Amino acid sequence: MRLLNQITYPKIKTILLFSVFSFLFLVSYVWNFSFSWAFIFGVNDYIIFLLFTLFIGFIITFLIDKKHKTKLKIYCIIPLFQLLIISLAANPIRTWQIEKSKNETVYISELIENYKTQYKNYPSS
Repeated sequence: MRLLNQITYPKIKTILLFSVFSFLFLVSYVWNFSFSWAFIFGVNDYIIFLLFTLFIGFIITFLIDKKHKTKLKIYCIIPLFQLLIISLAANPIRTWQIEKSKNETVYISELIENYKTQYKNYPSS
């Protein structure tokens, strides 16, 4: 019963612990999909899915809080704000990574072409 009370009426220690774990989970989720080259449109669809899921969870926990006088909605509010902050940071980082990769590709291509002009063939490896 003590654990249930700690969860339904969270203290600052419980909220901080939950915040750290939810932040790590959300960052790993966004990182996994944001930098995958298979997704042309980036991670936006997945962030929208998470926001939708959190919104539905917020509505459900709001109803539970109202009925049972608990404080569960904090567990939906924290990840919602974290996800919004992460999504604002994810797209610029993804854009920077793509541009950096393009620049590196151009640089490597120039090195290979210089090698070909100097030795009359491409490198073997």
